[in-house]
Amino acid sequence: MSERSAVQEPMLKYADEIGWQSVSQSEAMRMRSGNTAALYFFHVLKSQLLKLNEGIVDDANCAEVIRKLGLLNPTLTGNRDALSWLRGEQSTFVANENRNRNVTLIDFENPDNNLFYVTDEWWQQGTPNRNRADVVFLINGIPVAVVETKSVNKRDGLELGVQQIRRYHDETPEMFTTAQLFGVTQLTDLFYGVTWNTSHKNLFNWKTDESANYEQKVKTFFDRERFLKVLQQSIISLSRDDQLTKIVLRQHQTRAVEKVVERVKDPNKRRGLVWHTQGSGKTLTMISIAARLLRSGEQTEKPTVLMIVDRNELESQLFSNITGYGITTLEVAQSKDKATSQPFLVSLGERAETTIAAYENRQSKTQDTLAEFMKIASEYASAARESQQLGMDGNTFAVYTALRNVIEEVNPEQARAVDQVFAQFPDYQWDNQQASQLRIMLYRTLEPTVGIKNIVETANKLLRLERV
Repeated sequence: MSERSAVQEPMLKYADEIGWQSVSQSEAMRMRSGNTAALYFFHVLKSQLLKLNEGIVDDANCAEVIRKLGLLNPTLTGNRDALSWLRGEQSTFVANENRNRNVTLIDFENPDNNLFYVTDEWWQQGTPNRNRADVVFLINGIPVAVVETKSVNKRDGLELGVQQIRRYHDETPEMFTTAQLFGVTQLTDLFYGVTWNTSHKNLFNWKTDESANYEQKVKTFFDRERFLKVLQQSIISLSRDDQLTKIVLRQHQTRAVEKVVERVKDPNKRRGLVWHTQGSGKTLTMISIAARLLRSGEQTEKPTVLMIVDRNELESQLFSNITGYGITTLEVAQSKDKATSQPFLVSLGERAETTIAAYENRQSKTQDTLAEFMKIASEYASAARESQQLGMDGNTFAVYTALRNVIEEVNPEQARAVDQVFAQFPDYQWDNQQASQLRIMLYRTLEPTVGIKNIVETANKLLRLERV
C-alpha cells in the first residue's frame, strides 16, 4: 500500500469523523483564492471574525485585522505573535467606543462556534522556494498544525519526516507562520512537537491505550476540545540564555496540571502528590499550574501560589521560566536574605529547610511532609493577605509581626506608631547619636504595649530589622 492510501487518506478520514471537515486539495486552493503564497482561507477567516466579534469587528475594521495577520513574520517571534492572536490577546480599535478591544480568532469556550478544516497536499510558496505539506489542519481558516506522513514500509521513515519538517522551516518558513504544532507519522507511531523547535529532545511519541491503533492516535491527538486546550494553555514561549524558544507540555504534564486544578476546586480535599521523575519537566509543570490558577476567573479571590524547590539551580531556572511564561507578579523569597525585612519568613524558612532535610533523611513520611508544607504555604499566604488587608507596607508589617511574637494581641496602630518612631531617625544604622535617640524613643513607645520586662528584648529585635 502507498503512503497516501495507507497513512495520509486515513488521517483525513479519521479527522473528518471527529469534526474536522475534510477539504480536497482543489477546494482548499480555491479557498486560498488560487494563490499558493496565501496562508489563510480568506472568506472563512473574515466570516468568523465578524461572527465571533460582534460589536468589535465590522466591515470597517475587519480588513485591518486581516492585514495585520498577513504581516506576521515567518519567524519564531512572528509565530509567538500569531499564538497571541489565536489566544485573543491582540486588539483592534473600535471607533464607536473610542478604545481598543481584544479580537477573538478562536472561541475556546464554545468549540462548536469554530470551523475546523483538514486538507492535504498543501503547496506553500515561499521566497524563493516552494514546498508541499502532506496534511494541514486549520481552525477558522488559519493553519494550526502541519503533518508529514510516511509509508510504514519506508526505512527510517520517521527520521525522514522530521528532516522534511526541518527543511520546510528553512526553505518555506511561511508554512509555519501561524502553525503551532507539527506531526510525523508512519502509521504505527505519531510523533509531535512545536513548530520552530524541531530538535529530537523536543519530539514526543503520542501515547494511547492501544499503541498500534492508528485511528485512536489520530482521533485522540486531534480531538477538538483537547487540541483547543493545547493551543490555549500548553504551548509556551520561553527565554533561555537570552534566546527565545518554544515548547509544548507533554501528556504527563498536562494530566498533572488538570489533576491539580481539579483538586484545588474540590472543597473536600486539600492536598495532593504529583510524582515526576528526573527530566520529566517538573518546573514547567509547576509554572503551568500556577498560571492556570492565577489566570482563572473562577475563584472568588486571586490565589497565592507558593513554589518551593530544594536546590539553588532550580530556583534560578524556576524564576527565569516564570518570567518567560508571562507571570510578573512574583517575589523570590529567601529566608536568609529576607529574615530581617520580613520576620514572618524566618520561622517559615527554617521549618521548610528542616522539613526537606527530614524527608531526604527518611525521617518523615511523604504524607507528613506534604501536610507540613501545606501549613507553611497556608501561613505564608495568610501573612501576605493580612499585610494587604491591614494596608501596611513592608516596614510596618515587619514591626507588626515582630511585636506579635512578644504579645498575643497587637493593635495595628501600635505597629504604625513604632514605625513612625523609626522614620524620625533615618540614619540610625550608621549614626550613633541617632541610634541612641531612637532606642530611647522606642523604650517610651513600647512600654505601654509590651511592658517594662520586655522592652529591651523587643527593642533589640526591632533594631535588627532592615528598613526597606
